[in-house]
Amino acid sequence: MKGGIIYKGKGHKTSDQCFTPEHLLTFAAEALGGPIETDPCWHPQSLSRPTKLAICHPVHQRLATQLWAVNAGPPIAFGDGLVLRWKGRTFVNWPYSNPGPWAQRFADHDAPAVALMRGDTGTRWFDAVEKAADWIGTVKGRVRFDGPGTTGTVGFYASIFAGVNCPPPVSTHLVTVWQRAKDTSAANGGSKRRILKPKGGLSGR
Repeated sequence: MKGGIIYKGKGHKTSDQCFTPEHLLTFAAEALGGPIETDPCWHPQSLSRPTKLAICHPVHQRLATQLWAVNAGPPIAFGDGLVLRWKGRTFVNWPYSNPGPWAQRFADHDAPAVALMRGDTGTRWFDAVEKAADWIGTVKGRVRFDGPGTTGTVGFYASIFAGVNCPPPVSTHLVTVWQRAKDTSAANGGSKRRILKPKGGLSGR
């Protein structure tokens, strides 16, 4: 997604409104071990349907009210997803324009959460995610997003999943999963440094 694209501060960017395709939302739910319960970057036009809390930028309040007045939808909170509490199993696809605070919030989260992000692996914010993650999943090919902020593709960057406080899912034909493992080898002095290794499945063996 960026489901609702909460942008820290008073404003938001239309370019951040890129909605996660259904098959990747399905992967996220399977990785979480059940339906997505909180989406802190929810948008009323996205396909994301969290069961406990959809945190939506206040600028979309009228649209959300119009769309959900006659349709059963998720409980909605209007505010900043960086500040409000994430309840239960959380899926987040944060704004590409402002990843740092979101990456740190995700890394510090103490409950099951899955994030979908651009594969900008040379950044400090990605380093924070990688150190905290129990697993990393590389999405094969370029993801075609929907919404006002995209023309149907994510552009130059590949997309990456990460999970905290949840066991690594099995790799699929869409996502190759790399799980954490303890490195207790003599070459590493028997330390507990965590390393990534492939998670078996259709790929990533």
